[in-house]
Amino acid sequence: MADGTGLLTRRGSDTSVSSNLTVSAKNMTLTLNDLKANDQAVIASVGNERLQQMGIVATRTVTVLRRMVGCLHIRVGSTEWAIRDQDAESVEIIL
Repeated sequence: MADGTGLLTRRGSDTSVSSNLTVSAKNMTLTLNDLKANDQAVIASVGNERLQQMGIVATRTVTVLRRMVGCLHIRVGSTEWAIRDQDAESVEIIL
């Protein structure tokens, strides 16, 4: 239970334990543009409606096949696309 001081408090039968919470690098937001060739990730969210309509949606696994100037060659499922860097920036991922 949080006590308003930034400490997490867990109450047992007779004892209470407190520990400081820290923010880790895992809480950073990553996008497709952060991946290199042959990297794989799970799509967390897609902020571009056109990409969603093409089947690039949350919970799917994406693989970056290669990086080119201004675009990425990706695979989602068995389908491959070349998407612009600007569009890739709207796709948040989880490593």
